[in-house]
Amino acid sequence: MRVLLHCPFVLAENTGITRYLKGLLQALATHSDIEIHCLIPPGWSGLPTPLKPIELPSHSGGGAGHPLGRLLRESVFLRRLHQKQGFDLFHSPFGYLPFSLPTRSVLTVPDLRVLRWPQSFSPLRGAFLRAMMPRSIRQAAHLLPMSQFTKSEILALVPGLFSEKLTVAYPGMDTFWSTPASATERADFRQRVSGPFVLAVGTSEPHKNLPTLLEAMKKLPEKKLVLIGETFASGRSQTLILPSNVLPLGRLTDTELRAAYAEASAYCFPSLYEGFGYPPLEALAQSCPVVAADIAVLREVLGDSASFADPHSPEALATALETARYDSTPSYTWQTHAETILATYHAILAA
Repeated sequence: MRVLLHCPFVLAENTGITRYLKGLLQALATHSDIEIHCLIPPGWSGLPTPLKPIELPSHSGGGAGHPLGRLLRESVFLRRLHQKQGFDLFHSPFGYLPFSLPTRSVLTVPDLRVLRWPQSFSPLRGAFLRAMMPRSIRQAAHLLPMSQFTKSEILALVPGLFSEKLTVAYPGMDTFWSTPASATERADFRQRVSGPFVLAVGTSEPHKNLPTLLEAMKKLPEKKLVLIGETFASGRSQTLILPSNVLPLGRLTDTELRAAYAEASAYCFPSLYEGFGYPPLEALAQSCPVVAADIAVLREVLGDSASFADPHSPEALATALETARYDSTPSYTWQTHAETILATYHAILAA
């Protein structure tokens, strides 16, 4: 059994898909019953054994920044690769497939934000994904949504699918986030921020709902908000007017971010749309109280571990931030995620 796993974004900036791919690869590497070949960027040496690397062609040169051009080149490469080596199954872990695949395919679907919140995408990226994702969802032999919420979104927004074609596969959390930040790391961050603070991590894209959180902070003048994150080039940002009690720090390293979670009096996640939701789980792993938007996917993923507030109400967010307390941390493991994926591979290839 030979599976080809598509990993072109494993070296992208520190994004959700990068975190996901690295966690997935580490988990799959602990299983040896399936031969997994990974399509990786040229020169990357971080693939764990016994996964087998296959370098993608370099996408430098004319049209390199256009996602359609990249996908067309990859499709030609995959057809030639299949003719030479042959593969039983292709797995794309990021929501869409190359063109004209010569084998059956599995598709992981993080979310359908591009269909619900198109205003959060640049015109080019948005048009590409609105065309590619529904097509890929219909083409795949099996789908792996990252939550029950995303499963329901797929069935609602892509007509003609049967529920049996979808298996929910919750991603795991790296043990890095549950490892206590060191006293030195915490002290360094305290010195950088100076005084107690509430924390938020997110971009200024519309679905992240930061303007409502900023309005909430105006009602809490005695509290400080530390705001971490930037908007990526493929996203569409909003202009934010920051109250005087908001400190923007931009992007941090993972080590700095872990210390920020550990030091924060509370973490706020007011997002209006997610497919899973890593940041509040990272905060909880450092025993930081979490206030989350009262939306279906966050209720599903966070359960009783967070406090929930109406994300459209600055008053509700402010009240929740004043009373938030830490209780527990949900458990999501890469081992369970990998086992779900491998069971899907076996089921498709046995059919």
